Amino acid sequence: MSGLLARFPRLRRVQFRMSLAVSVVFLLLIAVIYRAHYVHAEQGEELVKKSERQMNRELTLKARRGSVQDRNGTLLAVSVEVSSVYANPRLLDDKDGALELLAEALDGDIDRDQVRRRLHSGRGFVWIARRVSPALGARVKKLKLPGVGITAEAQRFYPLKERAGHLLGFVGGDDYAGLEGLERAFDDRLEGGEYSLPVTTDSRGRRMYTGDAPEFTSLEGQSVVLTIDERLQYIAETELAHGLKRTHASSGSVVVTDPHTGEILAMASGPQFNPNLRAEYEAVDWRNRPVLDTFEPGSIFKTVTLASALQEGSATLDDRFDINRGKLKIGDDTIRDSHATPHRWVSVRHIIKHSSNIGAYRIARTQSRETFGNYIHLFGFGERTGLPIPEGRGRIRNPSKWPEVTFANVAFGQGLTITNLQMNMALGAMANGGELMKPRLVKEIVDRNGETVEAFGPEVRRRVMSPEVAKKTAEVMMSVVEEGGTGTAAGDPHFKVAGKTGTAHKVDPRTRQYSKRLYTASFVGFVPADNPALVITVVVNVERDWRGQDYSGGTVAAPIFARISQQSLPLVGVLPTSKRPAPAADPAEAPEKVARKTPSTLSDRTETPPPVEIGISRPMVVAADTKLMPSYLGKSLRESLAISTQEGHRVQVHGSGWVQGQWPGPGTVLGDDDTVHLRLAGRD
Repeated sequence: MSGLLARFPRLRRVQFRMSLAVSVVFLLLIAVIYRAHYVHAEQGEELVKKSERQMNRELTLKARRGSVQDRNGTLLAVSVEVSSVYANPRLLDDKDGALELLAEALDGDIDRDQVRRRLHSGRGFVWIARRVSPALGARVKKLKLPGVGITAEAQRFYPLKERAGHLLGFVGGDDYAGLEGLERAFDDRLEGGEYSLPVTTDSRGRRMYTGDAPEFTSLEGQSVVLTIDERLQYIAETELAHGLKRTHASSGSVVVTDPHTGEILAMASGPQFNPNLRAEYEAVDWRNRPVLDTFEPGSIFKTVTLASALQEGSATLDDRFDINRGKLKIGDDTIRDSHATPHRWVSVRHIIKHSSNIGAYRIARTQSRETFGNYIHLFGFGERTGLPIPEGRGRIRNPSKWPEVTFANVAFGQGLTITNLQMNMALGAMANGGELMKPRLVKEIVDRNGETVEAFGPEVRRRVMSPEVAKKTAEVMMSVVEEGGTGTAAGDPHFKVAGKTGTAHKVDPRTRQYSKRLYTASFVGFVPADNPALVITVVVNVERDWRGQDYSGGTVAAPIFARISQQSLPLVGVLPTSKRPAPAADPAEAPEKVARKTPSTLSDRTETPPPVEIGISRPMVVAADTKLMPSYLGKSLRESLAISTQEGHRVQVHGSGWVQGQWPGPGTVLGDDDTVHLRLAGRD
């Protein structure tokens, strides 16, 4: 062989190459074997875990958020299932074409530029659209685009739209956390728990659930049951909106409470706000005015001035004070009464009934500055009430530093700021016999099965006056609504009303001086005056402009109070004992008996009265401008209240459900002051 190789040198080169090739292959084989051994022995465990992480993952989901309900179980906020669209861009060959198809299926409700960037990002998962309607999700699913999928998510929905919108607030963000109002205050209770599902991903990125889903309903958030009564809330919001429109006012607020329990039955702000469409509103539009807006109360504060002097014993109802015929100079300043009077010495009742500023100052001056200031704080002004939602404190200057003119101003409600809710709670003490209650907004927290997790009962903050003083204060306040008083528009033909009007100059934010065109018009009171069931406080921000409309509390706010009280009393079980009792002319007369439930507990249902006869409509010839009674038959309470508001009727409601009878009957001639009695029944 060697001789052959010697004779043929070329053959020797071939043999060398073959040997070299075999050696290289052998060395490569050794390297592969070594690498396989290394991977298996040294990295095997880590690579197996990495593979499992890529193929088998856990998908973290969030359980449904709890609901918000009114005291009767009506849903105010609830989470509903909607669709979200996602994609794996790596599986989309024609990304721009897919974008056009998706945009068409979603009715163009996507940011094309943003979605285009996501599809070209090279990532394995991107969102196309979050929380779209199930109908749009179904349209996307029909496209059968590779790498495009639909998953279910929860969306917050407010079924009654504007009802209590300012109070409820709203949620937002990818995790749908509470951002405003009750949604934020009780986010930790409402928020659902998290749970995980094992998911295996195939080579095409498709998800396959490899385990059983947990009982995620057990992780649903708790629900919050409010003290709010949706029926009263509707009345308060509707009448406030009507009042703002009638007086061309910019904004306002209403608070309705039970004075014996401190329960907030309605809390309305105007203009209205629909949290379902919050993107269409500015931040100021969702402001919860009854607790956040502070204002100078004006003459409604004279009730506090009177109560403090009566409690201190520095004044009595028999005292008479010199009001200097409505004009008094204090140093370089002059205070005046808005209502001219020829009298000089007047009674306490006259001072409150005719809203004398000078008289209020004279009453307050029977005490020291410090004593009067202590009573102001005792009634809860200058401090938060204790609600679980953000609220203002108002501003009370140190009484020891009041100059004399400030003392006078505070006595009739200028020179300090308060909130609507603070005034309502102070008035509640006058209505319930002298106890300042802590306002209650939440009745209880319940789990998904409706079982109570935590309940909240009435809480007395402190006693601010004796029952005798509370009774005397209410007696004087009744004169305000009687003939000749400033609040006659708040009267009720069936019940006595204790109230007080207020008209206060507002500070112009531009000039920082009291404006001659901006006013706070208010009316506060409780009904029935001799056995109070409801405390209602109405505050309206009104501007006096070229229209020349009236801006006083008696004209702007008192009618709102009247319509709210007259429609709300039947819903809390307060019914008149007769159809049309004559109003008492003298507040000292024996109080009429009121058919109502024990004041310590608010009735959730109206008392069942004797059946109301259905009026029979008879053909008649009437004048062209005669007003005829419309038909309420078969209507729900909400529809009935809407009709009564539109027609300007006073309505008394008996029972619950749908209207089965009415008196006067449909088609009968309606008098100017007729009350429509509706008998409701048939609710399952």
